[in-house]
Amino acid sequence: MLPTVAALIAPRRSAIVKQLAQEAPGGELSPALRARLHDPVLVTVVLTVAALLLGLLLLMTTKPDLLGSIIVMLVALIVGVTLSLLVVRAGQQEGKGVVPVDQPGSPAR
Repeated sequence: MLPTVAALIAPRRSAIVKQLAQEAPGGELSPALRARLHDPVLVTVVLTVAALLLGLLLLMTTKPDLLGSIIVMLVALIVGVTLSLLVVRAGQQEGKGVVPVDQPGSPAR
């Protein structure tokens, strides 16, 4: 089911990003393009599908039994969704102007 959803979502959202990138003057990022690049749905779909593909690659090389295969794919799904949530959350904090603690100019604790 997830590959079907990914096949429907990713091309549409990627096409919008591509169109906005071509319209950008001099390679500068417009606010609309910046928002589309940090689209949580697109990030989630891409990272989750990538993790599932790595899980499939692992299945093809190790050839585990049915239970092992199910466990591998569940772990791949969990890793993909978790990674996408971390990336989306980091992008949202970046957009808010949060300065990491170990950077110069950050508030002292």
